[in-house]
Amino acid sequence: MTRTLIVLTAAALLSACTWVKITEQGKAVRVIDSAQAARCMKKGEVTASVRDDVGPVSRNRQKVLDEVETLARNDAFEVGANAIVPISELVNGERRYAAYDCE
Repeated sequence: MTRTLIVLTAAALLSACTWVKITEQGKAVRVIDSAQAARCMKKGEVTASVRDDVGPVSRNRQKVLDEVETLARNDAFEVGANAIVPISELVNGERRYAAYDCE
């Protein structure tokens, strides 16, 4: 019983941690809405995903969203974009984004 409690406590604490870090290039990519994107050139799409659970424990949804967005910002820079717009819902720790170059 004690061992199970320790494992569940550790999993819950780890699920609150943010493991994904923004790169210097990713810092230059902003999140915009579709109305703002209308004035930009679409460069492609990026899909980002992270684990949404740690063993039997689901991770905090906002933390998962934040990490997925950070990964998308990092990846958008690689396709020549400086802005992203979410184009799907978060499902199983994965979300798609349209990548734009907004001058």
